[in-house]
Amino acid sequence: MREKFGNSKFAAILLLCLLSIVPVCAGTVIFFSTHRELAYKYKSYHTAKIKYLQGDYRKAAAILKRCGDFRDAEHLREKYSYKVGEECFAEEEYSDAVEFFLAAYNYKDAPEMINECNYRLACKEFEQKHYYRAQLFFEKLGDYKDSARMNLESQYQYVLANPEITYSDTQTYISNLMAADYKDSRELFEKLQELAVEILVISNKEKISIFDYGVNPIKNNKMLYVHFHITNAEPDKEYKLKVIAKFPGGDIYEDDVVVSLDQYWFCFYEPWQMRSAEGKVEFTILDENGKVLAEKSRRLEKDHR
Repeated sequence: MREKFGNSKFAAILLLCLLSIVPVCAGTVIFFSTHRELAYKYKSYHTAKIKYLQGDYRKAAAILKRCGDFRDAEHLREKYSYKVGEECFAEEEYSDAVEFFLAAYNYKDAPEMINECNYRLACKEFEQKHYYRAQLFFEKLGDYKDSARMNLESQYQYVLANPEITYSDTQTYISNLMAADYKDSRELFEKLQELAVEILVISNKEKISIFDYGVNPIKNNKMLYVHFHITNAEPDKEYKLKVIAKFPGGDIYEDDVVVSLDQYWFCFYEPWQMRSAEGKVEFTILDENGKVLAEKSRRLEKDHR
């Protein structure tokens, strides 16, 4: 009995010893882990400062991301990012500049610089006639400088460049322009409602591709096709059009056609109609009231083969 009791007492003492050692070991692991992390941040912090003094602001800002809230790392990261933003701005790399000014949002006039970068990006898109993208920029800029006016002007230019009222963006923009009573938007809207015809190509081919949209002459001893389509028409409505062809030498031929929205059509002329003429052939498409909707000409040549 006494031996059993002694063994139990020994086991209890051993357990108490183990329980007292575990927290010490855990604390030791945490201590060294924390110390290593602090050492890493300390090294990164000073490396970033060295890179900044060397003028490598981009590298300095990137290194400081590792430092978290160590000392004044957050403030320095904004400072360094701002410097990179200034460099990008000076080099007209406005998209990159916005990224770095955003990282330095609470430093100096970073919000103002973000607006200026976006404004210049918008102006650049507008100059390149990318009116849709320009409008998105100007809209986000609100009343910064003349952004409100340029927002409307971008929409106006988009409508002029894309006058098909069936386009959803054209519909949206013309509505916005009329609501703002901008320029001649109401007259422009009325014009958009009118039937529009575009002569795509005059060719010796019945079926065409984008490679046929050139300026190569057409031959007078082959079938002649005039490919065109209409826009801004009412769905399911048919329209009567007249196609007039004036050939070199004065011969004129007319065709009456019936067309509907967004469909491609063609008229054809037999080689005998063109005879042996050589020179410019002119096509005119009129509506049923005689209003000219489209005109186009191509050079007609003899085929000497």
